[in-house]
Amino acid sequence: MRNFAFIAVILFGLTVAIPFIEERPTCVVKGDPHHTTFDNVSYNFSGHCAYTMVEDAVHNPPLFSVTAENMFQSGEKNARVVGFTVTVNGRSLTARMGKNPGEVMFEDENNLKIQHSDDFWEGSDIHVIKETDDTRGEDRYLITTLVGVDVVWNGKYRIEISIEPSMGSAVVGMCGSANNDSKDDIKTRGGDVISSVDQPDIDNFANTWEVTNSCNTL
Repeated sequence: MRNFAFIAVILFGLTVAIPFIEERPTCVVKGDPHHTTFDNVSYNFSGHCAYTMVEDAVHNPPLFSVTAENMFQSGEKNARVVGFTVTVNGRSLTARMGKNPGEVMFEDENNLKIQHSDDFWEGSDIHVIKETDDTRGEDRYLITTLVGVDVVWNGKYRIEISIEPSMGSAVVGMCGSANNDSKDDIKTRGGDVISSVDQPDIDNFANTWEVTNSCNTL
């Protein structure tokens, strides 16, 4: 995702603000599921629980987090990412695929269904907008927060999480940090850096980010 930012330059003795496009670090979770971290490390992990993709690494408890929910689909041997939860300052928005094609559901932190329109707020920190993605020919949902963590969801099996570039090393999770150093992206909740993307190592890494009591039985 992109931000519009401005840089001040001096032309002919005048200070002029010139706009430029600033790329936001983006983490992608898609399919069954394939992950790409903020610093572009790719790996696969198909656990059947919810996992922390990104959270605040500065405050305890964290001020914000995004978790992704994996679930086995009928007839498939690998779990897919089917939903996510955005939490900001104690308020949560959970989004999941519905039972019918194209159906989506939203819930709050009390597991109560949100009667939603194409543009709504959950509390004062989380904003949801439905729009059409012309490049893919499908609807998508933009979830923006006042803390600088945003999610783009296609209502199916693809989630894109972006953060402000200034957040850098102030985030942790399965999306890694955004410090332009891919070597430390695969880091456990305990802070151990995993240098391998071999599947047993990835499984051990991912399991440290499992959300307690979130696993789906087979």
